[in-house]
Amino acid sequence: MEDGAGDIYHLSRDEEYLSRVTAEAEFFDRPSLMGIDVGSPLTDAYFNERFTGDKNVAWFETIPRYGTFRRGCALGAGGPEQRARILEQNPGLHLTVHDVSEESLATLERRLAGRFPDRVTTKQADLNFVELPDNAYDIIISSNCFHHLSNLEHVAYQVNKSLTADGFFFLTDYVGEARFQFAEEKKRVLEAALRQAAVRRPVLRSWQAVWPDAADWTYSPFEAVRSDETLEVHAPLPAGGRAPHGRAAARPPALRQTAGGRGRRRPSGPTVRPAPSPRLSVRRPPHGRRRGNGRGSAQS
Repeated sequence: MEDGAGDIYHLSRDEEYLSRVTAEAEFFDRPSLMGIDVGSPLTDAYFNERFTGDKNVAWFETIPRYGTFRRGCALGAGGPEQRARILEQNPGLHLTVHDVSEESLATLERRLAGRFPDRVTTKQADLNFVELPDNAYDIIISSNCFHHLSNLEHVAYQVNKSLTADGFFFLTDYVGEARFQFAEEKKRVLEAALRQAAVRRPVLRSWQAVWPDAADWTYSPFEAVRSDETLEVHAPLPAGGRAPHGRAAARPPALRQTAGGRGRRRPSGPTVRPAPSPRLSVRRPPHGRRRGNGRGSAQS
C-alpha cells in the first residue's frame, strides 16, 4: 500500500458521515469479508451468459477483446481471484486499486504481490471523495462497489475525467431498489418462484425468503444506499454530446452489466442485456441452519 495516505476522510467534517464511513471500513475489515469472491456456479453461469453470451466466460475475461491496456484503476478491492484473472489476461497492465478497507487492500496485496510483482498498487481512500488523476488510465474497473457509494455524481465525474480518450470503463454492480426495499409485487413473484422450485427440488420445501428490513439493518452502513440511482447518474449524453472536459462520456451500464467506455472500436459479439438482481436471503427455519456471509446470500 502506498505510504502517506494520511487522513483519507479529509474532504468531509460531518461527524455523522465520518462515523458511518468508518463503520463501513470496519465492516469490510472483518476477516470473513476481506477479499471474498462471491458467487456460485449456478449464478455465475447465469450472469456469464447474460453478459457475454457464454455461461463459461465471465465479463472480465472479455477485457482483452477491447484492446491492450497498460494503466488501470480499480474502484473497490474486489475479489482477489477476479483481479488475478484480469492481470493474467492483460500481461502489460498495471492496476491501481482504491478501497476504504485497509484490511481488504492488505489481503489483496498478499494474494497478488508474489504472482504479479510491481503490477499492483493499493490506495486506501473514501471512494465517495476519491480524487483520480486526469487522463491517466486506459481502463477503469468497478465490480460491486458503486452500490456502496452515496456521492455517485462525484465518482462518475472522476471516472470520466481520469479515462484517456480511448479508455474503457467496465462496471458490474447491483442496480435496483435502494436498501433492498422491494415492492410487494416483486416479493410475491420471487416467493412464488421459490415455491415452484421446491416442487422440482423437495430439499427446498423448508426454505423461506427473508427480506432485508430497513428498520433492523444488518448490512454495511452504505449498502445499496443509492443503488436505484446508478443508471440515472450514468445516463448517456445526447447524440454527439461531449463530456464537460471535451471527451466523449463512457457508455452507461445496464443492470449488473459491464460497460465499455470511449473511442475504441467495440469487438463483435453478443449484446449485454440487463438481468434482474434482487438481493434477498433464502434460508431454512432455524433448525440446522448454516450461517451465511451476512450480505444477502443464500443460507441453508
